[in-house]
Amino acid sequence: MCADGPAGAAEARCDKLASWRRRAAQLQVGGLHAAQPQPRSPRECAESFANSAPDGEGGCRCAAGYMLSAGQCVPNDASRGGGGDGEGAGCRAGDGTAAEQADVYAADPGRFHLDNDYEAAARLARALAAASLCSRDHVVLIGGLNEGQLAKRLLRECAVTAHGVEIQRQLADVAREQLAKCCPSATVHHLGWSNRNAERVRVAALGGYGGLYSAEQLAASLRPDGRPHILSRHASAALQQEAEWEREGGGSFTGTVALGEWVETELGLGSILYVAIDAEGHEARIIEGMGLEDEPNRQRFAAFQFEVGGTWAERDPRRAVPSWSLEDTAKFLHHCEYELYMIGDNVHMRVYPQFFVEAAILDEGFGPFVRGNVLALHRRYVHPAIRDHVLRSLLRPRPDLC
Repeated sequence: MCADGPAGAAEARCDKLASWRRRAAQLQVGGLHAAQPQPRSPRECAESFANSAPDGEGGCRCAAGYMLSAGQCVPNDASRGGGGDGEGAGCRAGDGTAAEQADVYAADPGRFHLDNDYEAAARLARALAAASLCSRDHVVLIGGLNEGQLAKRLLRECAVTAHGVEIQRQLADVAREQLAKCCPSATVHHLGWSNRNAERVRVAALGGYGGLYSAEQLAASLRPDGRPHILSRHASAALQQEAEWEREGGGSFTGTVALGEWVETELGLGSILYVAIDAEGHEARIIEGMGLEDEPNRQRFAAFQFEVGGTWAERDPRRAVPSWSLEDTAKFLHHCEYELYMIGDNVHMRVYPQFFVEAAILDEGFGPFVRGNVLALHRRYVHPAIRDHVLRSLLRPRPDLC
């Protein structure tokens, strides 16, 4: 018996939600969305009550692990109790509600800074080493390699096999050179992850801010008060550089692959120990491309982290459009039996999908957002060493309930 129903129920819900999303996307592409009766969207359901999802019949229901109470979906006893679901997670009540988790975040957003991923990678590597997992038999993937900073932090502590992708050729060359000096188990690919395969995609070459978005649009974007985007000058400089490359017969382009398909067919890997995703607004499409609606891919990608921030804001020009919102992404992962955690300075805080609505207190002029790194662990397939590492560092908004 699973924590949220008979065996296979969670997979069925995940498959149903994925099917619903694909059907909705097809109708939008075909221009028929307005004319066809469709189930309510996750956003519309969230307006009715928190942590809900479409029920496939035009209504809403509570997500797995939640029950309806006083008009709100709240964690049920199985997901908040004393570990009776067999996960060994201990007290769930101490995780608090989404609102209480948001209060902890709002009190000190800096504790969940974007750069925590570097030190978090080093701590994870030490945990893997303690569990004797640092061998070439185990594989990690790093998307958004930049110059290889995060890869070096992880691989210096734990020499697993690593595949890193970087969409900017110049940065990929630097990363390849840097990692060759310290980490011979790493392979660098000049490539981008996405939700589909494409041979030639234009890249906004903004160095550490680069991504698969339009530099022209970023340079021209204005906030409601008329001020330019905070990266407008970087985008203008990138456009000048790209014009110079094109005059020399080059340009800034890359190929993209759907992550799930690439790992299976190109790398031939059935199991990935850990994945880190930092794609400057393309994270949702990468998660879509992991193919988590299929059980083998949930087994393959049982632990991964992804960056969230201003690039997820509704009107930010770096955000891939169309793509899932952060709330939609969290709901999808929840339905696919992933637990979500915010990565802190030296802690992990369990969060529920509604947290990403409650905690969206930052705004750079293009819509509210949450900033940080999110860790997703599959409840049944994550390696015990990774789960134990996270549970040892839990930050509980309601420790008094434990």
